[in-house]
Order: sequence, then structure tokens, then C-alpha cells
Amino acid sequence: MPRYRLLIPLSAALFCVIVFTSLSLHVRSQEHYAVRVHLEEIATNLQYNLTERVEMNLNGLERMAERWIRVGGTDQTEWRADALDYVGDHAELRSVQWANPDFVLEWVEPVAGNEAVIGLDILFEEFRARAVMQAVNSRRANNSAAIDFIQGGTGFLAYFPLYDGDRFDGLIVGVFDAANMVAAGLPEDYADYVAIQVSEGGGLIHQAGTPVSLQLTAERTVALPGSVWTVNLFPAGALYAEEFSSIPIFLLGLGVLLSIAVGVGTHFLASGQIRQRELAEERESAYEALERNRERVALAVRGSSDGFWDWDLERNVLYHSPRLRALLGHPEEAAHIVDAEYADDIHPDDRDRSERALAAHIKTGADYDLQLRFRCANGEYRWFRTRGIAQRNDGRAVRMAGSITDITDLIEARDRANAANRAKSDFLANMSHEIRTPMNGILGMARVLADKDLPDDVNSKLDVIVRSGDTLMHLLDDILDLSKIEAGQIELDEAPFDLEIIGSRVEALYRDTADKKGLTLEVEVTDRDGVSRHGDPLRLSQIANNLVANAIKFTASGKVRMTLGPTADGPDSDMIELVVSDTGIGMSEAQCQSIFEKFVQADSSTTRRFGGTGLGLAICKGLADQMGGTIDVASNPGQGTTFTVRLPLAPVIADTASPRSPDLITIGGAMTMDGRPVRILAAEDNLTNRLVLKAYLDKLAVDLTMVENGAEAVTAFLNEDYDLVLLDIQMPIKNGEDALSEIRAFERDQGRLPTPVVALTANVMADQVNRYAMLGFDAHTEKPLSPEGLERTMRRLLMGTNLRRSARPATARPR
Repeated sequence: MPRYRLLIPLSAALFCVIVFTSLSLHVRSQEHYAVRVHLEEIATNLQYNLTERVEMNLNGLERMAERWIRVGGTDQTEWRADALDYVGDHAELRSVQWANPDFVLEWVEPVAGNEAVIGLDILFEEFRARAVMQAVNSRRANNSAAIDFIQGGTGFLAYFPLYDGDRFDGLIVGVFDAANMVAAGLPEDYADYVAIQVSEGGGLIHQAGTPVSLQLTAERTVALPGSVWTVNLFPAGALYAEEFSSIPIFLLGLGVLLSIAVGVGTHFLASGQIRQRELAEERESAYEALERNRERVALAVRGSSDGFWDWDLERNVLYHSPRLRALLGHPEEAAHIVDAEYADDIHPDDRDRSERALAAHIKTGADYDLQLRFRCANGEYRWFRTRGIAQRNDGRAVRMAGSITDITDLIEARDRANAANRAKSDFLANMSHEIRTPMNGILGMARVLADKDLPDDVNSKLDVIVRSGDTLMHLLDDILDLSKIEAGQIELDEAPFDLEIIGSRVEALYRDTADKKGLTLEVEVTDRDGVSRHGDPLRLSQIANNLVANAIKFTASGKVRMTLGPTADGPDSDMIELVVSDTGIGMSEAQCQSIFEKFVQADSSTTRRFGGTGLGLAICKGLADQMGGTIDVASNPGQGTTFTVRLPLAPVIADTASPRSPDLITIGGAMTMDGRPVRILAAEDNLTNRLVLKAYLDKLAVDLTMVENGAEAVTAFLNEDYDLVLLDIQMPIKNGEDALSEIRAFERDQGRLPTPVVALTANVMADQVNRYAMLGFDAHTEKPLSPEGLERTMRRLLMGTNLRRSARPATARPR
């Protein structure tokens, strides 16, 4: 019985604990609520005040700018007085400034505390310059993001561009101090109640006060022109002292003391029920999660464009998902098949490749990712990409799963693109041939006439013809180079060469042009003495020539400078750097971004003023990319342009570099062999080209036989001995390729040394030139013919013939 009597006070005590604890929590929650309400009220006021005062100040500054624009400027004394009054009336403003049209701060009010910014270039930092130029270019006010001021403090800058008609007259700059803004926007009575943190984009820009708690906070965003500030308010000690009391602590302590007695007893009674309920909830949650994952996977499989397969290697059963069956033209429902059925659907030409890849993946883990043709339900074969990965048990593959994707459209698109590229290459080759053939006659005859004793006025007209023809040929060469780059047909040479030679050739080529324009041309090569570079000197020269020619073209006064040498990594760096800078017209940022595109120049007037096609820089970009390098441009309108090319050209020490063979070929004079004129057989179907070729060869005093087609060339070769043969490629009756084939067959049958044969052709694409070499031509020279180039080629081949004859056994029959 006494035992039961104890339950009454125990129950009463428990009741008291519950009541006092609830009362304590209620009082404390009310106090927290009061603090939170107070914080929200202060935050709302601060948000409103900041937004309103900033907008008011921006409007005032804009009116100041409009007044300037309206009257076409203002007196400095009057402006300073207005600015000083305006700053005095608006606590948020640190100062009001005027930047002159050169973006230098000249007027600042107040001067005290802002001396450090007078004479400052407001473009000295990138993000400041970006905000300034956006305001200037748009002719509208623009604000910076939060920044650290030169004179100390943090805030943002408001820029108001000034224009007198189209004349830029500088900017009015408002300096908004974050600390002043917060102080002005916060009611004076609340200053001790809160701690404030102001941030922008996650970065803290201002804080004031010491927070008592970081858990109670009020957050507001203040949308400022150009940025968004986040203002967080925390309670300070004064607010806690006003709102909080010790009553909840007293009530809670009393409740704890009363609850100790009943806590132990109730714990054991409730634990079993609580645990049972938790287990039931966990089972239900796990079931729901499993069901959601199942539905998610099923939905993903149905919505995917891929079909999935799962191969049980131990049972040799292959599962096909509904989507996979649909891709193959079957009803969209899952299916289980054996691997033999799967193999039967693979195209016979792809079956062995698929089996080898599967075996390699299962055995060694090699990647299984193939493009195969599968037979669909309608009997049509379509292209699929199939991928998979094996699951292994103790290193043995027991299961393999993967997917297939229909790539038929991609394959067909690729084939169409390849066909288009081939068509483009064929068109360019035909265009080149058709243009070069008549240009051979025009330039050839002009050069022949230029060697005659003609009146000066005739010579000047011939010079116009030659220069115009050369310009057309340069344009054609640029188009062909660009086509080769796009088709990946550029063949890069690999040989040791000196950067000093590249620099001296560029300087020699453009010195006169620069002098005629009154420009200073500076060329500096900084590579270490005795070090060569391994790469393609021709392509490097092509890039350097293009950049220097462009720089001279677009520079009216000043200088053009080219530096060539290793990068800053050191003299033994594998990277070399070519820098071409000028003091020319310059470009905007937008123009720089598109300058390497085909047929693009800085603006539409550039072609009219300076000429050109807009291909040179595109070729430079393509060559730099193919050589494994980069090309960059930096420019400002009216301040010149700098191009920087970086290329991987490994250094080669002089004593390990390949020796350079001197050029033993001498140009000019009669061409003889064994004390007699060289006997040359030339086949050319075009009358004009025959006249040009005969005029060139007559100057060399050779014994020339000229025929009109390949058949006549073969007949002449079989009946006479010749030291060298010149064959046009495209001729009637028998073309140059077929004629060469018969000539080589005759020489093999007779056991004779091969006679040097040169292809005279307007076909200059890389694949065409390679084809001529494979057919047995000893060299080729492109049309329009260069007299010097043709003579050098012939003399080189005849020199080789003499060397082969001297090394030939005495039993061989010479030609």
C-alpha cells in the first residue's frame, strides 16, 4: 500500500515538471520570437533605406551629369561647389569625382581623405575598366561591383558618361562607401541592437558590431545597379539584454530537478515501443525507396535512346531490353535469347571483329566499344555503337552488360561530310588548274618581254601585268593553303634550321617596304649561338611573313617589331615565341575574337583601304595549330596590335645537328652536258604554254624538241636520246602520266638509267603532287612557270644524272 502512495507525489512532481518545462520553453520561445521580430523590423527598414537612398543618390548624380551634358560642360569652381554640397547632404557618398576623356581623375570633392585618387587612371584594373567601358560604349550609367577603394574602405563606383554630341567629355564618378551606406540606412536607435554583415557574391565587404548569437538572423538582399548585396543582421548584446530574462532558466532548472525521478522509470517502458515503431518505419521507408528506384530505372530505360543488354555468361542467356528490341525493329518488349541468335544479326563483315573484341574483353578486360551493323526486323542493316563491361568473380567474367545506340544517321552524315570535302578539294584542284594554265601564258610572256629592251612606259605596263598576276597567284595559293589545312593535307618538314636565318630573311624581304612607308622595322632573334631548331622552317617563315606584312600594311607611322626566340622558360626551352607588334590602327576586343576566321578583316572598310582577302591570319592560325602551337592577339583601337605565336621547336646543338649541304647549283648561262647543249624533250599541248616554255629554254641554249601530246613524246623518246624530259600532265591522245609509264617501261626493257622527267602541271594539291612522285616523276614544277625555279630543277636533276652515270657499272648502257 505505501508503494502505491508514492505514486501520487511522483505523478504530481511529473506534472509540475511538464508544466514548468513547457512554461519555460514557451517564455524562451516568446523571447526568441520578440528578438526575431525586432531583427526583421530593423532589416526591413535597412533594406528599404539602402535601396531608396542609393536610388536617390544615383538620380541626383545622373541629374548632375545631364546638367553637364545640357550646357556642354561646366566651370570647375561651380562643379566643385555643387559636388561638395551634394556629398555633404548625402552621407552615403564618399566623394564625387570627374574623370577627363583620358580616363584620369582630375576633380574630386571633397579633396580631404581622397588625395590618393587624384590623377588616378580609372582603367588601371580590369574589372574597373570593364565597368567604365560598358558605360562609355552604351552611353548609359553603369556601376561596378563591390571594390576596395584606393583611399581605404569598401563600396562601389557609379559611372555617368558625359557626351557633347558625339564627343566624349569624360565621366562623373560617384563613390559609395559601404560603411556610410549602412550607417545612413540604419535608424540611430537601432545601432547598438544589431551586428551587421554585408556581402556580395559570397565575399564579405562590410561588418559592424559583435553578434551575441549567429543562430538568430534576419537576411535581406539589396538590389543595387550592377550587383546584389546580402545583408545579414544578428542580435547584439543590447537587444538580448532588453528582450531576454532569467525566468526561463529558473523554470527549466526546476523542471530538470523534478524530471530526474520519473525519467529512469519511463525510459525502460517507452524504449521497447519506440524501437518497435522505428523498425516498422525503416522497413516501410526501405520498401518505398526500392520501389522508387525501380520505377526510376524503368522510366530511364524507356526514355533513353539506348537499348540495354545483359549477358549471363554461365547460362549463355542474353537479355534484351524493350528499347533494344524496338531499335532493331521488333515489338517493344523484353526478350531472352542465346548468343548465337545475337551473332546472326551482326553483319557478316563485322562478325569476326565483334567476336575478337568480346573475347579480348572477357579474357583481359580490354575496352569493348565497337561500331557494328545489325540486321533489323525488316532485313535492313543499320549502324549501332555497342559498349559493355564484364562483371567478374575471382577474376573470371560471369556476367556482361552494356548498351547499343543507333548511329546510322551519324555515319551517313559523316559520309556526306567526307564527300563534300572531296568535292571541295576536287573543285579547288580544277579551279587551280584552269586559272594557272592561262596565267602561265600571261606571266610567262610578260617576263619574256621584260627581258627585252623596251621603252620605259612599256616596261611600267609590263610591271603592272606581272604584279597583278602575282597578286592573283598569291590569292590562289592562299585559298589552296587554307584548303590543305582544313583537309589535313599540310605536310610538315622536319629538319634543323637557325632562327637567325628566318629573322634575316624576313628583314631583307620587308625592309624596303617599311622604308617606303617611313616605318622603323626592328627584327631581333634571341636564340643562343650554336643552337638550331628542329621543325619546318618554310611554315615558320610563312607565318612570320604574313604577320610582318600585315603589320606594315596596317601601320601608317611608328614602327613594326618582330622578336623570335625561346620562351621565358629558358634558352633551351622546346617552345619558341614569335612576337610581331606594331603601332598601327589596332582592333577592338570584338574584332580580335573573329580576326582568325576565314575572309574576316577588322571591319568592312579594311579591304577598301588596305586590300587583302582576310585569309592570311586564318592560314597562320591553321599552320600554328598543325605545328602543335598557338597564336594569340592583343590590341586596342588606335594603339597597335601584338600577335604572339608559340611553337614547339626542340633545340638541336650544332655538333649534333645535320650538316647543311651548300647549294652547288649555279643559275644562268648555257646548259650543257659532256661539252654539248643539253638535249631536252618537252611535251605541251597548249600553244601559249609552248611559246612560254620555248622562250625560257632558248635563253639556256638547249637542244629542244617540242611535241604537242604524250603520244608524240613517247615516239620521240623511243627514237632519240634525251638528257631530260618535260611532260605536261593533261594532254590529248595520251596524257603525261601514261606517257611516263611507257617511257619507264622502255628504259627497264633496255636496261637504261632512268632519264629525269619533270611534271609541268597546274595541279598543286598535296595528294596530286604525291601521286606524281609515286608514278615515277623525278620532280614537278607548278604553273605559272618560274624561269628560275624551272632552271634550278633541271640543273639539279642533270647534276644527279651525272653522279649516277659516274657510279654506274661499266656494263650498263648509258643514255
